[in-house]
Amino acid sequence: MYKIMDNKTAEIAEELIKKFEGLELKAYYCSAGVRTIGWGHVIKASDNIGECITLEKAEELLERDIANADSCLFRNARGITLNHNQKAALISFIFNLGGGAFQSSTLRQKLIRSEYALAANEFKRWVYARGVKLRGLERRRIAEQELFETPVQNEINYPSVSIFLRIRNYIFGHVQAQ
Repeated sequence: MYKIMDNKTAEIAEELIKKFEGLELKAYYCSAGVRTIGWGHVIKASDNIGECITLEKAEELLERDIANADSCLFRNARGITLNHNQKAALISFIFNLGGGAFQSSTLRQKLIRSEYALAANEFKRWVYARGVKLRGLERRRIAEQELFETPVQNEINYPSVSIFLRIRNYIFGHVQAQ
């Protein structure tokens, strides 16, 4: 079951996002033609941001954008089991493309159906900006897919209580019958 992002997931997502976004303290237009600043923050009218920001402001915007992407993932991934790497890859994907793209994506539909391997293959479909295939987006989607497919070492997944009850009933049912 999906749960809100933890520090490990946030760190992994931040590292991936920073790698592909780069830092610009002056406003610019990204390849999708959107006014952007900092670590790929899309400037909205409500941001009240001028043409330049500080590093501290860029970090604050990134933290907020990652939290927003995680919130979108939470709303659209209820009932889906994800590890740290899968969540971080999806947060990077949502950060880059927006929540609407994720919500309506085949990637999300495959996750809902627990088709994780097929879902991973969907990343590479999202490599276009304004109808043009971009090498930078290809590299990013490959990195997101690879992260999504990377197992988490030493992760403990505890079975649900109902499984323990069934095992207990099975064992004790057989012991009592003998």
